[in-house]
Amino acid sequence: MSRGIHRLNIFDKEPENLPDMLGLAIEWVALKDYKNAEVYLKRIIERDSNYIEAYKQYAELPEILNNIEEAKIIYSKGIEAAKRIEDIQSIKEMEDLLNELK
Repeated sequence: MSRGIHRLNIFDKEPENLPDMLGLAIEWVALKDYKNAEVYLKRIIERDSNYIEAYKQYAELPEILNNIEEAKIIYSKGIEAAKRIEDIQSIKEMEDLLNELK
């Protein structure tokens, strides 16, 4: 059984498990299925607006598709979330990524 299929089975059992949802989103990105990845990443952020890794992964999707303005918006929202929880490392990381897009 592939790792992606295994994760899908886990998600079916634990739909509220955000780390598994993030894993699924990453699997969808690896398969270049960005629409499904976006669905999971949006769900994560809707359920926990301070789940910083979801913003990092989500901002990569528009970057891949050359939608730089959308990536900037998502990174900015991620920075705001990181500031709310005082995650200094993530603030710096996303600010650096945001600045690279300019």
